[in-house]
Amino acid sequence: YLNVPAGFFRSMDRHYLPSFVIFSIWIAYGIGSILLSVWNIRGRHRWFAVGLVGLLFIVMPINQLVRNLRYVDGSDNHFTCDFAKNVFSTLPANAIIFTGGDNDTWPLLYLQAAEGMRPDVTVLNINLLNTPWFLEQIISKDPKFPLALTEEEISQIAPKPWRDTTIAVPTRNDPEIFQLPEDTVLPDSLYLHVPPSIAGKYILGHEWLLIQMISQNQWERPIYFASTMSPGVIPWLHQYLRVEGIAQRLIPIESPPINKELLRRNLLEKYIYRGYANPAIRIDQLSRYMGWNLYAAFGFLAKAEEEEGNNATCEEIKKEMLELLPPDCLKPPPPLQKMIVNLCKTTDN
Repeated sequence: YLNVPAGFFRSMDRHYLPSFVIFSIWIAYGIGSILLSVWNIRGRHRWFAVGLVGLLFIVMPINQLVRNLRYVDGSDNHFTCDFAKNVFSTLPANAIIFTGGDNDTWPLLYLQAAEGMRPDVTVLNINLLNTPWFLEQIISKDPKFPLALTEEEISQIAPKPWRDTTIAVPTRNDPEIFQLPEDTVLPDSLYLHVPPSIAGKYILGHEWLLIQMISQNQWERPIYFASTMSPGVIPWLHQYLRVEGIAQRLIPIESPPINKELLRRNLLEKYIYRGYANPAIRIDQLSRYMGWNLYAAFGFLAKAEEEEGNNATCEEIKKEMLELLPPDCLKPPPPLQKMIVNLCKTTDN
C-alpha cells in the first residue's frame, strides 16, 4: 500500500477497512487491560488514576474527530448515487445496459436491490459476461431475456475460434422506436464487421454473447452502453452508438445523428449535479473521473448546435455546463480542458 504511486487511479483505503476493524479489537483490548491495571492500584489514588486514564482515552478519539471530520465527512457526498440515478434516468423502459467496471456497475445494482429503482432495466457487466454464473443469474431473473442458450453452452462460455466475419442483423423500419426523425431511412439490416480480437484467431466470450443478444433481441428492448466503457472494449460496435447523456444507445445506422432534444432533456432537466459546484465539498479523484463523462455529453450537445450554426445556443449550453461542472472543482485532464476551451468556436474564428 505504501508503494502506491501518487495519483494512482484507484483509491486503496477501502480495501483496508477489514484490517482497521480487526485492529480496533486490539485497541479495545489494550484499553481494557490498562484500565484493569490502574484499577488494581491500591489506596486513595485509585479513582483519580482511573478517571485520568479514562479521560485520556476519551480525549484521543475526540481529538481525531475534530482534526479529521472535514476530510472524511460524506454527508454531502452524493456523487455515486447521483451517477447511478443519472444513468437510469437516461434509459427508456425495459432497457438493457452494458457496463464496463465496478464503479459503473455496483451503484446501479445497489439502487435496484436496496431502493427498488428501475427493476425493468437489466444491468450487464461486460467482464462478468465471461463467467457462466453471472449469465445463469441474469437468465434466472428474467426468463424472457433475449438469449436462448442451453445449459451446456452457458457452462462453456470462453474465448471462441473466430474468423473475420460480418454479421447481418435485420432491422425494423420504424424510426420512431429509435427516436429518429420520421423521414429517416433505415437500412434493411445492421451489418457488424467483427474481426478476431485475440491473436487474430479468437473472440472473447462476452463478444460472442453480445452478438447473440443483438441478433435475438430483434430490437424489442433498447440496448445501451455506459459512457464509462472504453470504445476499445467493443470497437466493432462503437460507430453505431448514439450519445444520450452518460449512456449510449445502439442504433441500426452508422454514426447516428445526435437527438438534440433528447440529449438536452437528459442533461438539463433530468440529471442531478449535487456537489460538483460546491468548493466546500471534497471531490475524490474517482468521483472526478466519473464526472468527466458529463463534460463529453455536454460537448456533443454543444457541438451539434455549433455545426448547425446556432452559436448563441452553443454558448448557452457551454455556460450552463461550466456552472454545473466548474473545471476548478472537477479538474479535467488536458484533452477535456482543450475541448471545453474550443467549444463554440467556429472555423472562421
